[in-house]
Amino acid sequence: MSILRWRTVVKSLFFVGLTACGDNLTSPETRRARWEARSTENYTYVSSYSCECVTDFAAPLQVTVTNDVVTAVKNLATGQPVPLTYRPTIDGLFDLIATEQRSRPANLEVSYDAALGYPTRIKYGTPENDGGAVITVSSLTITR
Repeated sequence: MSILRWRTVVKSLFFVGLTACGDNLTSPETRRARWEARSTENYTYVSSYSCECVTDFAAPLQVTVTNDVVTAVKNLATGQPVPLTYRPTIDGLFDLIATEQRSRPANLEVSYDAALGYPTRIKYGTPENDGGAVITVSSLTITR
């Protein structure tokens, strides 16, 4: 096999490997489409923030979403309800990612769930504007 042909084969295999294993190469738009394709309107998830913010806001909170609207938010440590505005829907997280991509793409890092496509970790902001924040999402359960 010629060297040129060998390089072509190696490059092809490398690209196929990246495509198969490199789930991080998928765009946020594709991830959002994967999430929306499941018609997921009812679910719960746990989310916490790492930020310079009030304790109740930063604490791990269980979020209940019904018909694409946040209907309950509960502090997991105390069991007490907190304001519904403390956490968005998963679509709201995708909106945050899109906003950050437009305004500060160099400061944005996002990890996604491989199966459902929703964001599991969002790092955004800068020390200059708001101290930055990290949002984690876990324990997502789809309900009917």
